[in-house]
Amino acid sequence: MLVPGLSSAKRGVLVGEVKAIRGRSVVIAAQRAVAPGDGVVFAGNRAEGDEQGGRVYAVTPRGGREIELSFGHDAIDFARLATRSATLED
Repeated sequence: MLVPGLSSAKRGVLVGEVKAIRGRSVVIAAQRAVAPGDGVVFAGNRAEGDEQGGRVYAVTPRGGREIELSFGHDAIDFARLATRSATLED
């Protein structure tokens, strides 16, 4: 079966769950470390092109397991994000 060449088939490991969306950043309850430069994809309906992702610009600790991930300008349409899981992309 052929698949759309829009993204890698490998999604990597689960990073965590989105808790809040703040401007050009996303707060997640992290299950593992994330560093600037890592690629992150937010779960969505892959067949309908509803997934979004990009390179992490900055990581800010928010207490406990929560971290805030910032992205470059226009990297992600934050209005389309919901509280979903995020994975590290290779």
